[in-house]
Amino acid sequence: MDLTLVVPCFNEEESIESTVQSLKAAYPNVPIIVVNDGSTDQSAQKIASISGIQVITHETNRGYGASLKSAIQKATTPYICFFDADGQHDPKDIAKLYAETKNGHMMVVGARDKNFLRDYKRVFGKKILIGFANFLMRKKIKDLNSGLRIVHQKILNECFNLLPDGFSASTTTTVYAICHHYSVHYVPIHIRPRIGKSSVRQFADGFRVLLLLIRLSVMFKPLQFFLPLSFFFILSGTLYGLWKSLLVHQGIPVGGGLLIILGFHCFFFGLLADGMKYSRSK
Repeated sequence: MDLTLVVPCFNEEESIESTVQSLKAAYPNVPIIVVNDGSTDQSAQKIASISGIQVITHETNRGYGASLKSAIQKATTPYICFFDADGQHDPKDIAKLYAETKNGHMMVVGARDKNFLRDYKRVFGKKILIGFANFLMRKKIKDLNSGLRIVHQKILNECFNLLPDGFSASTTTTVYAICHHYSVHYVPIHIRPRIGKSSVRQFADGFRVLLLLIRLSVMFKPLQFFLPLSFFFILSGTLYGLWKSLLVHQGIPVGGGLLIILGFHCFFFGLLADGMKYSRSK
């Protein structure tokens, strides 16, 4: 396999050793990089007890994305597989994902089954984010931020400076690959209950992902973001103006005019951003 396995770890003392040992047993000839992202529990000691792996240590907790970036800079294989340290993933699924790279796919994502979310609040939040991403990208995204994915170094090198240090790094790679027309394929995988406590902050990290989707959409697909917004404001202003002037007989309202002006502003912002996108590509 022309592949490097990357396992980011932050306070996963209960699962990190068994996770890495299972990867070594399943893929004895594949290099493994474990990134200890400033863990404050016994994770460092657990990692140190494992032989035959490369370890990167962050003195302080820098974030999930920072861990991925540190590993990307060290990996030398064409493909990198990101694998969470919390015991949710089955190492056997890596072979299924890797097989799809032979079909020309530059990114293969493990699409988690619907049973992986047992908290109704997370289900609701995930559906909002994925639905919003599908709307912005005009693509069917089956799993926006799965922790099990195989990505070609070409994609990672191109979007390296865009990768945030936090939880949204997986989302960034997915959106970047889709926006730049790389082949992204999804393979269904089963998720086991995680071992230990999650460090993900549901509301804060979800809000950051939402802002990230908007930022990447404006950067790479500005017309798909601004044109619907422009249409919404112009239509709302027109309907409001007609209602006030024709049905209520109060004349043309200022609010309706402002909405129409805002709509045209969004339209021209979209054109400007689209022109800047093509300038960057040159």
